[in-house]
Amino acid sequence: MTIATTRSVPALVLSLSLIAATIAGCATDPDAGSNAWCQTNQPMRPTAAEYGAFSLARKIEMDSHNSFGTKWCGWSPKGGY
Repeated sequence: MTIATTRSVPALVLSLSLIAATIAGCATDPDAGSNAWCQTNQPMRPTAAEYGAFSLARKIEMDSHNSFGTKWCGWSPKGGY
């Protein structure tokens, strides 16, 4: 008993080609995820009073968020905190 018959070989080749094309299409845009993040986020720019009330953990979270946005989204740093 054979696994592939002459009828199923073209279908198998077509299926593998479609899978390869799909995978290659996903791999060609390395910034796809970061672009989605950039479109749905914005810089955190609290006032001096708000920043002063933040905990250390919140300040670290904000710095991480803004640093990522600067690197991947092209945000320009503005003074304030």
